[in-house]
Amino acid sequence: MAGKFFLCKPNMDRPTASTTSAGPIRRIAVWLICVVIIGLVAFHLGPPWAFFRPYTLMASLVLADGNTLCVISHRTPYILEPYEVNLYRIWPDGTWGRFYLSHEDSYWWGASLHRDAKTGQIHIRACGELAAIYNREDNEVVLVENGHRIAPQPAPEAVKLRHLLQKGK
Repeated sequence: MAGKFFLCKPNMDRPTASTTSAGPIRRIAVWLICVVIIGLVAFHLGPPWAFFRPYTLMASLVLADGNTLCVISHRTPYILEPYEVNLYRIWPDGTWGRFYLSHEDSYWWGASLHRDAKTGQIHIRACGELAAIYNREDNEVVLVENGHRIAPQPAPEAVKLRHLLQKGK
């Protein structure tokens, strides 16, 4: 019987998990997974200064006729759907109009407004892609994603937004 117990004894010469490279590899893998998750959350929520402000000026463009266009994001109370984004047109007389662009959306990294010299349309870009086109003649926005045409709406929140244009980004 004593021999059987001897055969069942663990081999002390065999390396264990703590003495092999599997331990550090596992730790590195866990750190990499954590970094990726934190990066995705940061990409979704945007920079801290944008997430903690109710409104953020993303892009603006002053047109030759005196109109100003600006893309402004509004933080929502929902962490999974943190922003709604609108294009605002400000006429020279101070009247504001709002065009819906997106809701339940992530932060619009790299948002920009560019005038197409050939057509005169304004291209609205976010995250490196064309998101919408503003047609000045028809005074409407066409969403690239689904082709919906958006007419201007009243902008009662304009009083809250005037300071964004004065401060800039």
